[in-house]
Amino acid sequence: MDIKEALCVRPLHVGTLAQSQRGGQGGSRALCPPRGLQECPLCSQEHGRERCWFSPQRAQTDPSLCRPSEKVTLDPETASPFLLLSADHRTLRLAEGFQDLPDTPQRFTDSPSVLGSRGFTAGRHYWELEVGKGHSWAVGVALESVQRKDSLSIALGKVWALRLDWDGQYTALHGLPALLALQEKPRRIRVHLDYEGGQVTFYNTENMAQILQFKTSFTEKVFPYFWLWSADTFIRLCD
Repeated sequence: MDIKEALCVRPLHVGTLAQSQRGGQGGSRALCPPRGLQECPLCSQEHGRERCWFSPQRAQTDPSLCRPSEKVTLDPETASPFLLLSADHRTLRLAEGFQDLPDTPQRFTDSPSVLGSRGFTAGRHYWELEVGKGHSWAVGVALESVQRKDSLSIALGKVWALRLDWDGQYTALHGLPALLALQEKPRRIRVHLDYEGGQVTFYNTENMAQILQFKTSFTEKVFPYFWLWSADTFIRLCD
């Protein structure tokens, strides 16, 4: 493996530091960062985690580097009556019919949408999700002020999402939808949010190939966003 191309190189667990200084077992590899690489500040601050190093170039291109994924769950208070959430609020399916739920200001009604339980006003964050083999889903982010009582087409000015349409066409959703020509059909997707940088980026988690990137600017809280309109598929948030 070329160490400069490695996303995260883990030569030595911090718990073996004392051993290596005494010449004991477990300290066979050097603690000094390999040439041209820098130590991850997150790992160096968290005892019990393995230390790792990466290149400055990688730090610029991968905003999630050495940051833990967010523990995103689905917010039942925003879930459309068309949607069915699992008991742990991590899996989303289309309900068999329109459910009798309180019509609160927070709830989506005309759009089969739901927000994540946590919003962001700063920083870099990412979460991963799995989609089923079916069509008619969208994942991304939305502003807190997104319209809750209108269709998705009306709300698009405040949504940045990747959608798979009923005909198998992938679309970039924001304002006027734009068709995408993807070589692969991603089943597991990583969504990156860089709040200050104004970027929302989607990756195919299996090979970390970039699918889509939006560039904008945010001035209010941003939430994970999910849309589903097919009984043949699901959206599941990953651990």
